[in-house]
Amino acid sequence: MIIAEIGLNHVGSKKLAMKYVEQLCDTDIDGLTFQVPEPDFFLDKKYKHLKIQNNYLTTCLNHAKSCGKKIGVAICDLHSIKEFENNKIDFTFQVLNAILSKKI
Repeated sequence: MIIAEIGLNHVGSKKLAMKYVEQLCDTDIDGLTFQVPEPDFFLDKKYKHLKIQNNYLTTCLNHAKSCGKKIGVAICDLHSIKEFENNKIDFTFQVLNAILSKKI
């Protein structure tokens, strides 16, 4: 299985996020993910511009699913899982190292 991680490459642009999804829909990848940092990440003015609301990420993921792609989410905040649970995520939520280092 080949998964494309869009991560934060959308740089906070909804238009760019959807453009990535649309372009990836035309490839042979099997699925894609977006990275969802913890809310505190966006409090830093260096990263504030990278924020896209999770409901728009859901729109992007649903579009990918409508193109036959599998979808997943890379998260840094366990509370974010609840926001994405109803989207029929195809593969396990990827838990980023930031969560693990806080728990250890």
